[in-house]
Amino acid sequence: MNNATSLILITTLIASGNAIAADAVPNGKWAGSGGAAAKLSSGNTRSDSIKLTADAASETAQDKLSIFGQILREHSENAARVKSTTADQWQLGTRYDYNISTSTFGFGGLEFSSDKLQSLTMRNVVSAGLGKHLIKTSDNQLDVFGGISYRADRYSDLGIIIDNKMETKFSTAEAMLGEESNHKLTENTTFKQRLSINQNIGSTGYRAIFDASLLVAINSTMSLTVSVQDRFNSVAENTVQKNDFTLFTGINVKFGS
Repeated sequence: MNNATSLILITTLIASGNAIAADAVPNGKWAGSGGAAAKLSSGNTRSDSIKLTADAASETAQDKLSIFGQILREHSENAARVKSTTADQWQLGTRYDYNISTSTFGFGGLEFSSDKLQSLTMRNVVSAGLGKHLIKTSDNQLDVFGGISYRADRYSDLGIIIDNKMETKFSTAEAMLGEESNHKLTENTTFKQRLSINQNIGSTGYRAIFDASLLVAINSTMSLTVSVQDRFNSVAENTVQKNDFTLFTGINVKFGS
């Protein structure tokens, strides 16, 4: 957690000297993108995986409403032809941002997710907080944010071990800290990333979530993408890995205004 927190603080310090520049006024119309990525391997071990993502937003000069979702599935088969599922996740969420001033905004969010390999049947997260635009230009935007969230987990019938007890349900308030940015590196290349840390309040444990994507435009609507997704859950015990990392390449398609 210290390393992740340090990354947020370093990013903030680097950007703190930048002023907010005027940008084109958003028109309030919906726009977004959808992506698909897959990988196949064969030999002594066979594997296949697919990741589908989508996001859309409607933004005005005063506020912004965004929705997002993803599905990740991965299977493998060893030399003995024994098949196994190595990833089975989905996520769906929305967030509303309201500009309090040119540099400060408030937000509220709602997320639903599932991860069968972690025995997570359903996770609901409600969040609210404040953020600050450290950089906001047509080519670069960097935000930092913090707030609170409430998380409610439901696990499979067998449950998981939390604080040395077998649990099928777990809920906690969380303190949230994070940063996110978008960068236009060249006329055809963009990069975006987001890091957030949720520390349990009243109990041990925290979650860290990191996403990053590099997009290289093929034309005005399609791009080649390389994306990284990393999920860390310090509460995970027994056979469940604390860290879950994936790397994908694929195609992204823009839609809307």
